[in-house]
Amino acid sequence: MKRADNGGVGSERRLFHRTPVEVAGQIMWSTRRRMGGVKTHTAEMKTIDLSVDGAKVLLEKKHHLPPGASVRLEFRGESSPARVLESVKIDSDTRLIRLTLEHPPQAFMRIIDNWLAMDAGGRKFVEGHWLGETA
Repeated sequence: MKRADNGGVGSERRLFHRTPVEVAGQIMWSTRRRMGGVKTHTAEMKTIDLSVDGAKVLLEKKHHLPPGASVRLEFRGESSPARVLESVKIDSDTRLIRLTLEHPPQAFMRIIDNWLAMDAGGRKFVEGHWLGETA
């Protein structure tokens, strides 16, 4: 599989078509406290586009996730590990987070595939979503 350079934050896969899908879900991450404890954070988020290898999500500005941070995305009770590729402030109270999925479970992918298979009119796509080449 070919990979594109994304400017120094790991290797981002750019082989799959991004579909503009607005879906509400949760994003979860952990931080270390002083005395060695771990705190788990959960925030509501909304996708602005989605593919089988990643997503762009909108998150409140008060939540800062640096590039390279490990998070979990949750939609409809299924979750998947993901990595933050980019975090950009887009207005006074919203941040755009670009994520890549890391080994998503099959149940999570079935949910994503159902959203990607529909266009705005609710019709099924006939062609696949993969735009890349085989090695």
